[in-house]
Amino acid sequence: SLFYELYCSDIIEYNPFTHIPKFRESRKIRRSFTGSEKSAVVNHLQRHDPWCLLAVSLVYYCLIRPAELRRLHIQFIDLDQGVIFLPGSITKNGDDALVTIPDSILDFLKSYKLHEFGGSWYLFGAGLRPHPNKQCGSNTMNYRHRQALRTVQRAGHIKDIKGLSLYSWKDTADQELIKSGVDLLTVKDHNRHKSLETTNNYVQRRPQRLAAIANSTLSLWAQ
Repeated sequence: SLFYELYCSDIIEYNPFTHIPKFRESRKIRRSFTGSEKSAVVNHLQRHDPWCLLAVSLVYYCLIRPAELRRLHIQFIDLDQGVIFLPGSITKNGDDALVTIPDSILDFLKSYKLHEFGGSWYLFGAGLRPHPNKQCGSNTMNYRHRQALRTVQRAGHIKDIKGLSLYSWKDTADQELIKSGVDLLTVKDHNRHKSLETTNNYVQRRPQRLAAIANSTLSLWAQ
């Protein structure tokens, strides 16, 4: 990098490192939660960290990325319509998006009484609670979630937490949706992916509330 900057600044005429291949970055290990692991973590969060549970629920049920949750304002959550609007300013790909909230968690979300906070407030502000002008730190959600994992592991409820992360809830939901019979294109839409290998020529549909997601059998809690 140093020699590249020197070359671009015309201080040197040749970067001797140009043709040296870079090391391939090691692939991050990430896996899905098992049923028992889901129950153990959720039960712990219910008792000790309800706001982290809210973050987990939105990643799992709505497939909203943690980085997007950090920038989400309360006014974009419409519990009456059962959708969350994500403006392009906070999404990964820069596009506006409409995310379906499964009917099964509407009452759970209403229990947080978000209407009592200002619409312009960050949903996850300082301390991982709603805040009028300060969003939570870039590592706050992951840190709180990791703390929960370690606590549950020390208690003996989870044997191995390697590969588990906040983002693992998204992977878990994807696998469960497909196993439950939700068609792949609907899962694609719910993920807000531009394309899949098997759907490269698929024409994007207009944003809409997805009935199959609204009526899905996703559940963080034991049946």
